Amino acid sequence: MADDTKINAEGLRVGLAATEAAALRGEHDQHHWRCGTGMCFAGHYLTAVGQDNWVSDDPESPWFETLAELPGDPLGDVWTPNPKCGGVRWVAPGDRAGRLLGLGSRDEQDLFSCENSLEDLRRIVSHLTERADSGSEPS
Repeated sequence: MADDTKINAEGLRVGLAATEAAALRGEHDQHHWRCGTGMCFAGHYLTAVGQDNWVSDDPESPWFETLAELPGDPLGDVWTPNPKCGGVRWVAPGDRAGRLLGLGSRDEQDLFSCENSLEDLRRIVSHLTERADSGSEPS
């Protein structure tokens, strides 16, 4: 992570609002976690901010696995083409969401953990936005 990265408090608020709205529709399931389901905080945040170029290795599945590579995705986050996904180079949703939210790896692990309830997510987002508003560095 670059030294000039700051926690994106507004992005965290957008992600929480999208996750809460999804929960009201019955579309949030942090416990049904597979990287890239689109059913966790990372997936709802990415969809809310238009980063929803999802690709799946099973077109019949409601679960999206990964995101197609976009310009600006760091090379270290990009995985080799998967023939099952149409041969596109791809990025894990947690990697892209973490980068756009300005999170360090420990903060990503906390926020995107499959153990989080909606209340946990509210608490974590509150803590992260307080840190962002005070100018604290990502961790």
